[in-house]
Amino acid sequence: MFQHVPAYDVSDGIYSLRASFQEFVNLHIYMGMIRDEDARALFESFRTTLQGEVDIVVFTGAADKYGREAKTIGIELAELNPKIHYVHYNVDKDIEEAREYGISVSPSVVIAKHGVIDGWFKFTGLPSGYEFTSVIEAIKVISRNEAALTATIVEKLAKVTNETNIEIYVTPTCPYCPRIVQTAQKFAFLNPHISTEVIESIEFNDRAKQAGVGSVPHVVINGGKQQEFIGGYRMNTLLHKSRRPSKTRRERVVYGGEPYTPLGL
Repeated sequence: MFQHVPAYDVSDGIYSLRASFQEFVNLHIYMGMIRDEDARALFESFRTTLQGEVDIVVFTGAADKYGREAKTIGIELAELNPKIHYVHYNVDKDIEEAREYGISVSPSVVIAKHGVIDGWFKFTGLPSGYEFTSVIEAIKVISRNEAALTATIVEKLAKVTNETNIEIYVTPTCPYCPRIVQTAQKFAFLNPHISTEVIESIEFNDRAKQAGVGSVPHVVINGGKQQEFIGGYRMNTLLHKSRRPSKTRRERVVYGGEPYTPLGL
């Protein structure tokens, strides 16, 4: 069980889970609308950067605690630019659509090319806090049909030919999570053999507990059969780990280019 105390610690790139998700929802995110200053900034950013059309596909269900907020995010983002389309499904009723997108729980959010059923990037849970930036980045990557990666990384990425699923466990208050999430997004965008799922660890506590998550970002590749590690990795390192099997499930952490081993792991 994650600790829920009024403070949190940041240490060596590992963000300890010490904040109440409910408190964060109440204090920091969407209570019916995106803040005016954020909407203005996004409107201008989308106006100058978006090219192709993008779908924000939101799945909600009867048991959702934050389904309303997930739908609000999709609706209000779509209102900011005509190239963004909001699509909503009920995970309990729209069984075929959920299957096609690879969705089994809700709320879940998928970012895809307009009219294309594609689960290459999905967010399981409410994409709030720092992870809202990952949704924005995914929209821009798809719309521009390009991901900002070096030629060397793109060349290495093309050599990944096995089906690879990257699961990244995050929390809304983790400042280190978006970097690795957005890196994995770009990998999945450029290589059809790679898919990325971001899981909100506190909202889906049982799943995080089963994966052994105690700190975030926590990354699992192919269900832990290939790799499992904790912390923020550099792009080259993440790519290397997605291509090679691990001898052990727990890996040393690299943050800012320097390896270290978290206490208690």
